[in-house]
Amino acid sequence: MVKIHYDATTGMVLGNYPNPEEYKTIPQPWIEVTNEEYQEGRCKTMQVINGKYQEYIVPQDEALAYA
Repeated sequence: MVKIHYDATTGMVLGNYPNPEEYKTIPQPWIEVTNEEYQEGRCKTMQVINGKYQEYIVPQDEALAYA
């Protein structure tokens, strides 16, 4: 298992803690994900929404602002 620390307001991931020795230092809030979920999300921008670890999807208005 890997613990994922995230921002409670935005849901954006702030840190990943794959090492159990680090678990005591993880600030709240955090969730646990499987190693497979962690590996899948390593090269993506991830967020936590309603307790679910998922890829961040840029909102349309934000995407248009950069187009």
